[in-house]
Amino acid sequence: MNLLRPDQRVAAAEALGKAFFDDPLRQLLAPDPARRAGAGRWFFQTGVDHGLRWGRVWTAGDVAAVSVWPPPGTRFSPLRSLRVGMGTFS
Repeated sequence: MNLLRPDQRVAAAEALGKAFFDDPLRQLLAPDPARRAGAGRWFFQTGVDHGLRWGRVWTAGDVAAVSVWPPPGTRFSPLRSLRVGMGTFS
């Protein structure tokens, strides 16, 4: 595993969106597959951006696997989430 490079952030969000596309909660929130795909890209992009800014994002070299981790003792706060775009989805 390697730390994700900033130029890999979009590919990481895409990989996470595909991995969780059929998640039951995502299906409930966005039953339309096209809407679910767009919402997934946005949601996971903000998560990756959060991890790049305040934590660590690990990946396989080809971004086939992605893991976002906060450092010990930190939290994903609502204010930080807003700072990376979590409140912008419409």
